[in-house]
Amino acid sequence: MAQAKRIKRTHKFQLDIAKEVEAWLDEWIITLKRKKKFSQYIRDGLTIMIYLAEWGIAADSLIEMLRQMREGSKNKMHEMFPHLQEDSTPAPVAVDPTPTTTPDIDELKNTIRDLTEMVTALTRTGGYTMQSTQPAAGQGMKKIASPNFALPTFEDEDQETQPAIMVAKSKNNDSAQNFVSALRSMQ
Repeated sequence: MAQAKRIKRTHKFQLDIAKEVEAWLDEWIITLKRKKKFSQYIRDGLTIMIYLAEWGIAADSLIEMLRQMREGSKNKMHEMFPHLQEDSTPAPVAVDPTPTTTPDIDELKNTIRDLTEMVTALTRTGGYTMQSTQPAAGQGMKKIASPNFALPTFEDEDQETQPAIMVAKSKNNDSAQNFVSALRSMQ
């Protein structure tokens, strides 16, 4: 598949650095060129501005709207886009003035009433009195009768079951031959 030939055009413009906004733009252009994002910003910004112009919105109105939104105000946005104001106001919620009781609510009320009575009783008496299940004084704990027996011993505990490994310095400088001879000695 043949790749389509790209046709590129260059457009030049000038900035009047004496104007505060254009001097600010010039500083940003230098930064964007350094980051290789200048062309993309120009394309995106022109696309946005053309859409806004088609909707009859001027650039200074958009800039003012963005400034106000940064400060937390949506007045200019609602002025420019009145349909958004209708969307952003919450719809009123209909509330029935007569509360209904359900078994869950009645059960919850009963639980709250019981808990309130318990808290009231605790504050009156100073707390719960715990009843002990300990044996009476002097009885102590009873010892369980169990036979005494010795722990098992194993016959080979004291004997070494593995043969000792012998380490000897080789006088041979050939490591491959040394390795092969070590393997043969293990058989």
